[in-house]
Formats: sequence, structure tokens, C-alpha cells
Amino acid sequence: MTASAVSQRVVACLDARGRGVLTEQPTPDLTPGCVRLRVTATMVSPGTQLNGVAAMRQGEKAGPDPAQPLGYQAAGVVVEVGAGVTRLSPGQRVACMGPGALHTDVAVVPQNLCAVIPDNVTDDEASGVNLVLTALQAIRRTPCQLGEFALIVGLGAVGQLTGQFARSSGLYVMGWDMSAGRLETAKGLAADAVANPRDEAMLEQCKAFTAGLGFDAAILAIGGDGTPALEQVKTVMKVTPDGHAMGHITLVGGLTTTSQWGAGMGNLDLHSSARSGPGYHDDAWEIGQTAYPQVFVRWTTQTNMQLALRMIADGRLRVDPLITHRLPLDAIDDAIASLVEQPDKTLAVVLKP
Repeated sequence: MTASAVSQRVVACLDARGRGVLTEQPTPDLTPGCVRLRVTATMVSPGTQLNGVAAMRQGEKAGPDPAQPLGYQAAGVVVEVGAGVTRLSPGQRVACMGPGALHTDVAVVPQNLCAVIPDNVTDDEASGVNLVLTALQAIRRTPCQLGEFALIVGLGAVGQLTGQFARSSGLYVMGWDMSAGRLETAKGLAADAVANPRDEAMLEQCKAFTAGLGFDAAILAIGGDGTPALEQVKTVMKVTPDGHAMGHITLVGGLTTTSQWGAGMGNLDLHSSARSGPGYHDDAWEIGQTAYPQVFVRWTTQTNMQLALRMIADGRLRVDPLITHRLPLDAIDDAIASLVEQPDKTLAVVLKP
């Protein structure tokens, strides 16, 4: 039976109590420029989609009603292609991302939000492609040069991936987190050195790591109120002889900050990082109706996906050590509980339909 004959699918959703539930929905139509996939793995994002879930689960606030579908990254096998699709064919394994790449068993996704998975990359590794591109975009948004010192604040999945990209770019990386488990995972993988920002020796550790120069760049891969973290990061950035703080700080994730500019910020440059590269949310580009000239737009969402998967295949980017849980799709509530209630023991959670 082909996927086109399947009229219903199951989708993991977040309900009004902040619980993960399965719902049955009609399978989306296969429209031009899109492909239909039999989903083999999805990765639960610990970021924006789970913001506020802890308060929902404790009854302090209401979640979505009706239940809201979850997910935006997956891996699967192409079973059918829509009109105008020439890049992909049935039987290929692909990573995919975007609003169509839900935690489900059948997905319909625009062709340019899919990339063929190399033979030596597992579906589990490829299912985190959106998180990988979030980290990649953070590095692209941070001006830095070979040999400089970079600080990664927050060693969740995005922070761990960002640190790996930074090290691949020739940067010397220190990672900060208050979780002993995340610090241990980051050692030698995402960072050359790690520190707990609550440790009284933290400032001395930073001075020793940067040979007294301070950090050239910092990336905040955290959510919630980021003001305390930003203020602390400012104390370890490089400083000119006349006392002016310098360097680049990039904010990635759903954090909020309150800052005094001018003298309060010195000559630090703050950058915001979002999305996954040009093309994402350009409807015509996603389905292949338009294209950007590659000589001018070298890194689109599509070419970023291809690069990410190639780096995993080459061993330059390691995703598997970040996967702490593999669960069946119907264990979506357990996945949410692990991410929200046990962050010290949970990084990436893969669901298997």
C-alpha cells in the first residue's frame, strides 16, 4: 500500500495541560513541489515549542486548546513525489524540516526543505537537522577568526552543536552551563574547556583559558530571561587598554534581555541569530518554483542542510553522543517530561514512529 492510500496519520501534540498526546488527523494532500515521506525518526526540540510547558504541567497556565501539533524536523523515506519534483525520488532517505516535518508517521514537506541522507548517517542523527542548522546559523552570524577565543553559554543540544561548529572553524571554545551532566558531555566534544558560571573560580578559569585576553566572541544558546547571563558574559569579553569592552555576542534561542546601551554596553556588538539560512519561509523557493543564484547566495537552507549532513558523515559533527533518549512516538509525554523535568540528564530525544 502506498502512502497516498493512507487517509489518516497520527500526530504528537501538546494539549491544554502541557501533556504530550497522540491525535489522528487526515494525511495532507501531496501538492506540487512537495514529497510524501514515511517518517522513521523525529527529534524533539527542547526550545521554543516547549517554552512554558513546565508551568502548564503544574497547572499555573493553560496550554493550547485544541491540542497543538509538535515538531519541525524529521528523517524518513520518500514514498511519493508531487508534480514538479525532480531532485528526489521514491526510496531515498531524506532529512527534512519546517512546519510539515511534525512528530508523525507520514509527512508532506516541500522538496527544498529536504536533503538526501548520506549512507553512513543514521536516520536518528539526521532527524535533528533543524537544531543543527540553528547552531550553524549562529556561527555564521558571529564574526570570528581562526585562533580566536569563543564562549558558548548554555550546553543544551543547540549549544553543544554550536560549540562543535566553532571548534571546526578553528576557534578555541569554552562552554558554560550549570548542569554537571551537560558540562561532562561537552568536554572534548563541544568545548576545549568548560566551567560552571556559578563557580567562584569562573573568572580565573576564563582568564587562564584566554591567556588574560578575554573572549573575542560569545554565543548565548539559552531561553528565558537572559539578562543575568548577558551581564556576566560582558565581564569576560576582551577589553581595550583604555577600558572599553569589545567583541561579538550572538543571541540564539527564545531569550529576552534588558540592557543599557552606550556606555553600559561599551563597544560590544550584539547579533541576533534566527532561522536556518535564506529560503526558509519563502513559499515559492521551498517548493522549487524559484531559485537563488548560487554564485551570490552560496548558503541557502538547502545547501546548509547538505553541508550539515556531510559534516556528520565525515565525522566533523557528532550528533549521536547528544541523543540521550530513543522512544516510540506514543511516548511523546515521556519525552516532554524528560526534557522539562530532567534537563541534567536529557539533551536530544528521538521519537520512532
